[in-house]
Amino acid sequence: MLTHMHHKIPRHMGGKDDPENLVELTVEDHAIAHKVLYGLHGKEEDRIAWRMLSGQITARQANSAAISASLTGRKLTQEHKLNISKSTTGISKSKAHSDAISEGKKGIYTNKDWIENNLKGKTHIAVCPHCGTGGNRLVMYRWHMDNCKKRKTC
Repeated sequence: MLTHMHHKIPRHMGGKDDPENLVELTVEDHAIAHKVLYGLHGKEEDRIAWRMLSGQITARQANSAAISASLTGRKLTQEHKLNISKSTTGISKSKAHSDAISEGKKGIYTNKDWIENNLKGKTHIAVCPHCGTGGNRLVMYRWHMDNCKKRKTC
C-alpha cells in the first residue's frame, strides 16, 4: 500500500519537518486530510494538494496553481520595485544575440499563413470571421466568437 508523509501543521502554515509534525497516511487519507484542512482554513494550497492527491489535476498543474496562488494579490513594496528596475536597467542584447533572434524568426508563419497551410478543410477547426484566429471549433464558438475584440457591434 502506497503511503505519504503528511504534515499535521502544513508547511504553508508554518509547520516544520520535525517527526512530531509528520504522520504516515495512505494517498486517499492524505487527500481527505487536505480537503478537511481546506474546509477549516480555506487555504488555496490545501485545495490544490487535495485536488492533486485525489487525481483531479496532475502534479504539473498543481505546481503551476501553487505558484499562481502564491503570487495572487501580492503587493510589491517600492523598494522591491526599485530593486527589480535596477537589476534589469542597462541590460542590452549583443549584436550576435539580436542576429540570432532575427535568424530564428525567419520563416515563422503568421497566424493567417498557419491557418491556410494547416487548418484548411479540417472540420474540427473554426476560424474567427472577425480576426482570422483559428482553433478548436468547440472552444472558438464557446469562448472566442462572441468575445472577439475585432468584432463589430451593431
